[in-house]
Amino acid sequence: MTEPKLQEEEARQGETGKGVRYVLIISTAAAAIALGLILAFVI
Repeated sequence: MTEPKLQEEEARQGETGKGVRYVLIISTAAAAIALGLILAFVI
């Protein structure tokens, strides 16, 4: 078996830290609220 060429941190593709988790949570909640308000006014 060959040894890995990159370390775990070097091979990682996604962004970690810097509040990314909170941006995802807040934007998902805002989208759900917006869709709820749109449905409430349409029906």
